[in-house]
Amino acid sequence: MKTQSKFAASLLLFGLFSCQHSGNRYLAAANSSNNVTCQSTNRRQISRESFSPPANGAVKVAFFDADSTLRIAPSGSLSANSPTDVRILPNVPKVLKMLKEKGYLIYIVSNQNGVSAGHVTCEIAEGALQFTISEIKNRGGYVHGYDFAENSDDNRKPGIGMAMQLEASLKRVFGSNVYIDKTQSFMVGDSAFKKADNKYAGDSKLDFTSLTIVPGSHFSNADRLFAHAVGIHFYEATDFFGWRKYGVDVLEKMSEVDDLLQRCKECE
Repeated sequence: MKTQSKFAASLLLFGLFSCQHSGNRYLAAANSSNNVTCQSTNRRQISRESFSPPANGAVKVAFFDADSTLRIAPSGSLSANSPTDVRILPNVPKVLKMLKEKGYLIYIVSNQNGVSAGHVTCEIAEGALQFTISEIKNRGGYVHGYDFAENSDDNRKPGIGMAMQLEASLKRVFGSNVYIDKTQSFMVGDSAFKKADNKYAGDSKLDFTSLTIVPGSHFSNADRLFAHAVGIHFYEATDFFGWRKYGVDVLEKMSEVDDLLQRCKECE
């Protein structure tokens, strides 16, 4: 944890918080519980060409949520409703570039339950993630791979299925001695402290500015609980990318991003 704290602090100190499209065919097969199975050749794949694990097999992974963490949807929807309905958020490419240079495997884990709900297709959900990675790369950043949970099952955060699938993939590609080093890995997301609703009393958190306990303000806590279940550290996206000092809790709308860019001169 001390290493991770120093890492986060160094990002703030140096002001660093500041894919190719494929011709895959997608298959959506509904079953009796309305689940959908999305299949492609790129999902959950880490290639030898893109990543080399250390000699001791301990891979440090930087897990990232997608929506309101790496991107928002210009259409105004909660997640992309077309393969190109994507805007990359400020400071994301330069921070991901730095993580790659520090030897991290950068991996997206995204809940996309809109697929099984019938709001978007497998092609849209996966195409938008591939476009997100491509746009990050075009701006100098990097992402090694991605996964998404299209159903409400063990893969859906806060379930740890996507982390287990990644470790299994690493072992298949690089050997049985390769594993996720939980002491150096972490998760970044916007779903941290859930606000109260008719079914949930809501989370509480420490406000580091006022040093008081305040109620949660997010629609979910899945990212934070995923990190805790995996056994890795968690960072809110607004802290990790340096948005909070401009009054940002969560970025969800284009107008919010434009306003941040007007006030944050070092953002890019």
